[in-house]
Amino acid sequence: MSTSTFSGRSAIVTGAASGIGREIARQMARDGARVFLADLDLAGVEQAAAEITSAGGTAEAMRVDVAKREDVQALVDRAVAVHGRLDYIFNNAGVAIFGPIEHMTLDDWDRIIDVNLRGVAYGAALAYKQMVRAAIEEAERGSPRAGFRSAQCSCTTAGAASRARPLTELRTSVR
Repeated sequence: MSTSTFSGRSAIVTGAASGIGREIARQMARDGARVFLADLDLAGVEQAAAEITSAGGTAEAMRVDVAKREDVQALVDRAVAVHGRLDYIFNNAGVAIFGPIEHMTLDDWDRIIDVNLRGVAYGAALAYKQMVRAAIEEAERGSPRAGFRSAQCSCTTAGAASRARPLTELRTSVR
């Protein structure tokens, strides 16, 4: 039996069709987690889940738009139904719109806020009760792994730090 923190745990990873999210899901599964991969790109998360499963891990895929509260609720409900619990959520889905800020529309801003802010809030809020329930159940069983860890709710957006541009780069012709 693995001694990994993730061994036997259930996790959701959003933005898991590619990049950072896909790698988080792959490594968690390698370390023994049962992983639920979520993304708008269903083909991408299905492929990632198949790769994890073929390597001996446990993974499922689901198409989810994190900007839609009902999609995130369905994801949490499905993960709990399939795995019986939820220990972690990695709110990794994120969008960035590149180019001069003066070319961004209000619709662009709405999409960024919906995915990068509301999507994280939905994931954290909707998964929280399930993660608390899982931790309490472990504590009641006297598990040495019981309790809360800061990683249980790693609320981040995909590459937010690497995508952030210094304000000095956001020059406009407005004087």
